[in-house]
Amino acid sequence: EQIHWFSIVNSFMIVLFLTGMLAMIMLRTLHRDLRRYNDAETKEEAAEESGWKLVHGDVFRPPKRAALLCVYVGTGIQVLGMTVVTMIFAVFGFLSPSNRGALMTALILLFTLMGILAGLVSSRLYKVRRFEKV
Repeated sequence: EQIHWFSIVNSFMIVLFLTGMLAMIMLRTLHRDLRRYNDAETKEEAAEESGWKLVHGDVFRPPKRAALLCVYVGTGIQVLGMTVVTMIFAVFGFLSPSNRGALMTALILLFTLMGILAGLVSSRLYKVRRFEKV
C-alpha cells in the first residue's frame, strides 16, 4: 500500500512539474510578444508583426468556405451525439460488455440516426449565419 501511494504522489509531482514548465514557457512567450508589440514604432515593424495582432480584424469576416464549415459542424454534432447516446445506453445497462455485437450495432444505428440531427444543425447554421458565396 505504501508503494501504491508513492506511485500516486510521484505521478502527481511529475504532472505539477510539467504544468509549471509549460506555464513558464507560455508566460515567457507572452511577455516577449507583448514587449515586441509595444516597442514597435515604425510602420515597417508594424507590417512585420505576427500573432494575434494580424488576425484581430479577421474574426468577424465570414469564412471563405462557409458550406464546408457547416458540414464539419454537422459531422461533429453527429459523432458527438452518437458517442453521448451510446455512453448513456451503456451507463443504464442497455449495452452489455458481454454482448460485443450489440455495441457495434448500436454505434452504426446511432450514427445513421444522428445524421438527421447533423443535417438539421448544418442547414440551420447556414441559414442563421446567412453565409454568402465569396
